[in-house]
Amino acid sequence: MTKGDVISTAFERDIATTKIPDDLIDSVQQRHIMPMLGEDFYDDLVANQANYTTLIAYLKPVLAFYVAYYTLPKIYNEIGSTGIAQIQGKNRQQANKGDLVTMQNYMLDAAEMYAKRLAKYLDDNSSSFSLYSKGDNPVEQISIIGGIIFEEKTSEEDDYTINL
Repeated sequence: MTKGDVISTAFERDIATTKIPDDLIDSVQQRHIMPMLGEDFYDDLVANQANYTTLIAYLKPVLAFYVAYYTLPKIYNEIGSTGIAQIQGKNRQQANKGDLVTMQNYMLDAAEMYAKRLAKYLDDNSSSFSLYSKGDNPVEQISIIGGIIFEEKTSEEDDYTINL
């Protein structure tokens, strides 16, 4: 996935590709995508992308919205020799910190929604992916409902444990 793909998927307007750090897409893949797929499956996907075109279509929005989530503070602020400053645009009203937090929450919610969609696709098609193990996927291990984290159990008697 390129920076241009991230921008066209997750942002409503063009932003400069320089606002997305060069190593961020790879870092997000390592932090969020590899744990979902497992290292062996992830490595096979990277090496044989042509064999996984449909899976990649499910992965792209997950990756794009996580990258956007991490990029938003850099778009909103600039760090220079005099410290952190908010960026002002021509003919625009600067958003406040609350607006930034709201937008970041939106990006994170979208990434998590697409991650759940990806997990469902993987589960529904697990027979096509011999290297995928549902138990390794962190999306399958917890649920967040109303801000409460529920850890899924393998026992049918005790479906959830509440972690406060």
